[in-house]
Amino acid sequence: LLTPLNINIDKAGHIELISPKVAYKLEYDKKLFEPKVETIEINDARMSGNWGNKLYRIVMMSKSNSLKRNYKIKLKK
Repeated sequence: LLTPLNINIDKAGHIELISPKVAYKLEYDKKLFEPKVETIEINDARMSGNWGNKLYRIVMMSKSNSLKRNYKIKLKK
C-alpha cells in the first residue's frame, strides 16, 4: 500500500493514516502480520505537485510460512 498520508502504528492490529482533513484506520490481524513502513522521497516535480515530497509504503509482513491462507485487512474512515 502506498500513501501520501502520515502513518501512526502505535497499536498492534491498527494503522492510522492521517491527513489534516481526514483519518483512516487500517485493521489487520496482529497474530498474522507485522507492518513495516518505508519512506519514499519524491524528487520529480511533476509527481510531488500531486503527491507531496514523500510517499509511505506499508508492507504487511506475514508471520506465517503458509503458502495458502485467507487474510482480511479492513480500511475504515
